[in-house]
Amino acid sequence: MSGETTADEGPSPVVVTVPLPMPENGPAPAEEVPEDEAAAPSEDASESNNGTNKNSSITEHPAYVTAMQEILVLKERVQQLDEVERTKNFLQVQLDTLSNTVEQQAAALEDQKSEARKQEEAAIAAIAASKMQLEKMRKENEEKKRELEATVVRYAVSEQAVIKAKAEASQHEKKMQEAKKEVEAIQKRMKSIAADRAKSDKDFDAKCNEVMAISREKEKLRDELHNKDIKIKWAQNRITQEMDAHRETQEKLDKVSAIVQQAQDDAELAKKDALASIAAFKQAHADKMQTLELQVHELKAQLIVACSNEDTRKLEQKEANEAAVRIKKLEDENGMLSGRVLTLEAEKLDLRQRVSDLVKCEEEKCQLEKQFISLKAEFDQMQVVMRRKSEELEAAASDAEAWRTKEAELLSYTQQQTDKLVAVQSEAIAAENKVQRLEAEYQPLSDRNSQLKEQLQHVQTELEAEKQAHKQEVQLLTRKVAEKQEAAEKAAAKLEEVEGECAVLKRKQQLGTKELARELQQCRKRLEQLEAGGSLGSRTNSSSSLEDSGGGGGGVATTNGVEPHLLIEHIGKLQTKNTKLNEKIEFLEEHSRTLLIEVQRKTKLVQELVMRQETGALSSRVYDLNKLEVAKHGGVMASVYSSQDEGITLQLSLEINKKLQAVLEETLIKNITLKENMDTLGQEIARLSKELNSLKIKPSAS
Repeated sequence: MSGETTADEGPSPVVVTVPLPMPENGPAPAEEVPEDEAAAPSEDASESNNGTNKNSSITEHPAYVTAMQEILVLKERVQQLDEVERTKNFLQVQLDTLSNTVEQQAAALEDQKSEARKQEEAAIAAIAASKMQLEKMRKENEEKKRELEATVVRYAVSEQAVIKAKAEASQHEKKMQEAKKEVEAIQKRMKSIAADRAKSDKDFDAKCNEVMAISREKEKLRDELHNKDIKIKWAQNRITQEMDAHRETQEKLDKVSAIVQQAQDDAELAKKDALASIAAFKQAHADKMQTLELQVHELKAQLIVACSNEDTRKLEQKEANEAAVRIKKLEDENGMLSGRVLTLEAEKLDLRQRVSDLVKCEEEKCQLEKQFISLKAEFDQMQVVMRRKSEELEAAASDAEAWRTKEAELLSYTQQQTDKLVAVQSEAIAAENKVQRLEAEYQPLSDRNSQLKEQLQHVQTELEAEKQAHKQEVQLLTRKVAEKQEAAEKAAAKLEEVEGECAVLKRKQQLGTKELARELQQCRKRLEQLEAGGSLGSRTNSSSSLEDSGGGGGGVATTNGVEPHLLIEHIGKLQTKNTKLNEKIEFLEEHSRTLLIEVQRKTKLVQELVMRQETGALSSRVYDLNKLEVAKHGGVMASVYSSQDEGITLQLSLEINKKLQAVLEETLIKNITLKENMDTLGQEIARLSKELNSLKIKPSAS
């Protein structure tokens, strides 16, 4: 039996392949199961009758039926996701085609607008140039008239200038005579100033000699004063040192006097103590004589110390007397030095007085120098005045000669202006005739300008119409993009639902797998017990216990010979189905992730396309209603406008593409025609500009 074969092979797992039913989208991978679990089904598969019974029992098993139903549901969901993917791909291709068409038409429209704008600017510039040329010619005519009037005025002014020149010449002659008189007076004054200057020079030299002598004396006194100051400072330092020494001696004397006074007080106190002690000793008892003798010795010692203190006091008194003698000498020397200081102060005051006298002499010298400088400046100024007067005389003579020459020039200029006046009058008449002729020629140019304006307005109207059509197409594309985005969001929501269902199925299968593994383990134990036992009763007991433990499995045969085989086969089938379901779930999860990434990418593309559009790209409600009406009637345009056309095919898409290509070619032909019209308009403007230039050149040549 198969159970004995499994027990002999041992626990080592050997993998065998169990085929599964083929899904609709392709063959499913084979399931690998351990040999110890699939050994019994492999051995029994050789028996045809048993195989037929096994297949019928597996197909009728509730778990198998549930798994097949779940597989069918998953297949339907996969087909729905594939359909969504195909729809997205088709919409993406259609959106890319429409985007390219819109961009090309927008670029062509921008080129047309720029060309029309340039031609319009050129026409306006040509008309403005014509007007400016005509205005310039009018201004030249007016300038000629003003020049004629100015010439007459200048002639009258020149006559007045001649009269004024004669009067000024007579005045200049009078000024020349007055200037000669002033020059003679200045020469006399300069002679007197020269005499005064010579006298001042002599006085200045004498004062300079005096100042030099005073300066030498001043230097000498300054040296003496410096020496006296040094001596005074030395004497003051000496006095300061003596005063410091006297102060120190006085302090020492005060200290010695205090010590002597203290010693005298101590001696008096000791005497009083001694007398009191002697009186006390005499009245004391005889037993205290020995103590009194000791006290007498102590008193004698104190008296000896007091005598020595008296000698010290006498020595200090002697030092104090010597210090007093020294202080007396220092005071005498200080008085002598004070007298010398007073003498030096008197000499210092005398020297200061002499220095002040020298300073006064220096100030007088500076004042004399200033007077000399002022006299010299006045002399130089008089010389400058004389030179200026002589220059004025020469200038007056040259002015008189110049006025005579100018009078002759004015006479000749008057004759020239008269001749020029006649010529200007003739030119003014010719210019008036020319202006009239130009006004007659300007009328057709003005008419041509109005025609060009009308043509330009017509072109602008066509441009506005093209712009409106482009705007409507952009609005349509925006709406379609919004619809596609909504469909993508719905597909993403469905994808999330499928992922949730897949997760639930996976959880259920995991639980079922655990339960089957537990049942398989129990079955193995029961098989081992059956193989180990030799009696039919033990097999029956084992069989009944196995039936009790695995009663939840259902659909298992009750006969002793078939029960392990069917159970193992059922377990193998369930494991195979579980593996296939796991693979299917993994495939669906991977496919869901791919679809989610693709939806996100296309959402970004749609957002970028919408962001690139202008603010006014949204269509009106009337335009959308018209597109909806077209989509209802069917046809090529209905397929373009409707994103939910079920009958659209590749051939229909190609037909739509051809139609759009024809529309694009027609638009390009219109653009080329418009460009040719604009070129013709530019050539006409250039011709008019040349005519205006020729009209401008003719008057200048005449």
